[in-house]
Amino acid sequence: MSLLPKTSKFYYFKTFGSDGEGLELDEQPIPKLGEKEVLVKIHYVSLNYRDLLVSNKQLPIGDFEKLIPGLDASGEVVEVGGAVKDLKVGDRVISIIAQEWLAGPIKPHHFASSLGAGVQGVFTEYRVFPDYAVVKIPSTLPYDEASTISCAGVNAFGVLFEGPTPIRADQTVLILGTGGVSIFSLQFAKAAGARVIITSSSDEKLEIARKLGANEVINYKKHPDWENKVLELTGGEGVDLVIENGGAGTIVKSVKSLRLGGAVALVGILDAANLDAEKTLTQNILFKAATVRGFFVGSRQTTEDTVKLIALHKIKPAVDKIFPFSELKAAFKYLKDQKHVGKVVIKIH
Repeated sequence: MSLLPKTSKFYYFKTFGSDGEGLELDEQPIPKLGEKEVLVKIHYVSLNYRDLLVSNKQLPIGDFEKLIPGLDASGEVVEVGGAVKDLKVGDRVISIIAQEWLAGPIKPHHFASSLGAGVQGVFTEYRVFPDYAVVKIPSTLPYDEASTISCAGVNAFGVLFEGPTPIRADQTVLILGTGGVSIFSLQFAKAAGARVIITSSSDEKLEIARKLGANEVINYKKHPDWENKVLELTGGEGVDLVIENGGAGTIVKSVKSLRLGGAVALVGILDAANLDAEKTLTQNILFKAATVRGFFVGSRQTTEDTVKLIALHKIKPAVDKIFPFSELKAAFKYLKDQKHVGKVVIKIH
């Protein structure tokens, strides 16, 4: 076995407010393992919109001299502490986002353990984790695809299967956009046998969504009143669930797209600038008898369940583009420009 390195290169935000342009590469010693900790050699990290928000200080972050971003990592266990029982050197793992959220409903202190904001993130060559803060992945799942699961995959799983009314095969789901959560939601909903309608401003992206299983697609540039198109496609009834990440500019349309008693799952950050939408939101929720629920990734248990679903149905996570570690700033820009379908991934090792 090769000797382990003593240092690890990492990216941190030297400055904030420029969509990742303030990232700087540095190097630090790898800390000594605690008895219940593991050292992971990071292979891939996938980007999330949350990383952009953190780069602009649009989300609460901890008090760090050098904040390391990133929350979605895959890698290999290369060292284990003396009291670690369930992991061994060579195990393939992914991070869980809220490091202290193991199961059950989310609590306030779970937010503080969130990678890349509450605690240091994963844009680093090596990282020490508590042994309970990573989840094993099967050997059939490549590292690049595995790195997309912990945030986007877990969010999609929670939205579809952990709400008050888990999605069923006889139901219809409307998904906004073709980013990471949206594409996982499409794949998972189809695995459950549901009908899926998906929106985008790009016919090219919609064609990719069709190939991934979407039953109906809507170009919202061509159909600005796309909620009416949704009602048309559902015979005037509306959909059972909307997976909403467009913000205040789309939330009212999403509610209008629902059947009576339907639900909206909020998986994006709302843009409070659209006050007109906020004024009419309550009325639309009322007259649709709708349920609106927010989602914040998931626990270790949900992460494990998501991995099992992907393995069982042989789902292939959609990786749009892979950037080398040296081009992290370019990856941030690519994500910001919304050129992707699925996930943007960075190769660390």
